[in-house]
Amino acid sequence: MALAFLVLTGGTSWWCARQNKAAFNSVAYTWQILAQVEMILVDTLDMETRHLRFAVTGDETFSQSYQAGIAEVQKTLAAAKQLTQNPDQRRRLAALEPLIQKEISTANEVVRMRRNGDIAGAVQLSDSEQSRQTRKAISELIAEIEQAEKQLLTLRTDRAMALSRMTIAIVAFASLLSLGLIALASVMLRRDVQKRLQAEEQIVQLNGDLKQHADQLEAANKELTSFSYSVSHDLRSPLRGIDGFSLALEEDYADKFDDLGRSHLARVRAAARRMGELIDDLLKLSQITRAELHLQPVDLSALARIVADELQRREPQRQVEWAIADGLTAEGDPQLLRVALENLFGNAWKFTGKRPSARIEFGTIAAGATRLNDSKAEMDQSLLTPAATVFFIRDNGAGFDMAHASKLFGAFQRLHSRAEFEGTGIGLATVQRIIHRHGGRVWAEGEVDKGAAFFFSL
Repeated sequence: MALAFLVLTGGTSWWCARQNKAAFNSVAYTWQILAQVEMILVDTLDMETRHLRFAVTGDETFSQSYQAGIAEVQKTLAAAKQLTQNPDQRRRLAALEPLIQKEISTANEVVRMRRNGDIAGAVQLSDSEQSRQTRKAISELIAEIEQAEKQLLTLRTDRAMALSRMTIAIVAFASLLSLGLIALASVMLRRDVQKRLQAEEQIVQLNGDLKQHADQLEAANKELTSFSYSVSHDLRSPLRGIDGFSLALEEDYADKFDDLGRSHLARVRAAARRMGELIDDLLKLSQITRAELHLQPVDLSALARIVADELQRREPQRQVEWAIADGLTAEGDPQLLRVALENLFGNAWKFTGKRPSARIEFGTIAAGATRLNDSKAEMDQSLLTPAATVFFIRDNGAGFDMAHASKLFGAFQRLHSRAEFEGTGIGLATVQRIIHRHGGRVWAEGEVDKGAAFFFSL
């Protein structure tokens, strides 16, 4: 009986291991496609930057660099098409190719006009409505491709992890049961002891193979994080170039531009600064994701008062009523929790900026409560353990429509325009990462023009 059970278990474990290997390979394949698609976007932006530099400066060095950029874009797109097997993704890549070619044609025309001395025409063409629409279509299509691959990545990762758990469970259960059966039958089946040991060695080997696959997946994740970090840093150089050359034009040739030209320069510099802010926030989010947790008792009330004082010092003219409860403590990483409170309080401070009588409150929900005072939105109690303490930060600011609440914690997602409120849309995504790393949950409720409340548990 023991031998038969071990053979069955070994076969099942072997099958699970093969399936697990295939699942991890599919995850790695998806990461590879995602990286290739990211490179298409990076190369396209780099090509645009190079032809704009030539349009602004007339330096033929940038023209040669631009021609090399075209080759890079075409090479990257061809590699992505060759790598992708999914019919829908191949269709999207096929739709992307004429858009990129159209952008290349426009860029070639800008270069030609600049060489003919038509600087204003070249700049105007590069920033024309048609050109902007083409770039927007390229970005949206690439975002659609990335979204589809990320959905596949989620499904494949979940399947790989499920197979891993199933394999471990099967091996563990089989090991315990087989040892019991062999111990019971050892007197009568001593001649089978050697076979049992061999079977156990096979199980150990399977465990080793499984661990190796898990290590490979972890290495792939680290490589992707390193890739994102490297790309973000590499983007800084062209941004500095854009801002620097634009500043040089603004300072040295301001009298040679009309109002439209100066407006274009201002928009170029503003866009470069905006991109720099997004890169900085992306790096901060990546650092928080990788930071090691140092858990200890934290006085959240004291942290909240420090953050509130810093906000008040920045804008001393604002009249804000602070209501920070005493004695609020939690177990967590003090540095990361401070970052979370800075983002949550910063949000409340920002969105109460148009209120003559602003109020910001920090406290906890009473045990067993399902509402925050007169709030109309019920808390999701299914997310909490019975002993969880729920903290909240509430304000009477601009609020938001609960129909869009699912977008609040997405990276670079914004419910208000930059004209209304500044920001990059990374703050709440950072908060969510920090709270999740503490094993907690974060959610929000609000109403337009009546304020918002953000809740979290640790």
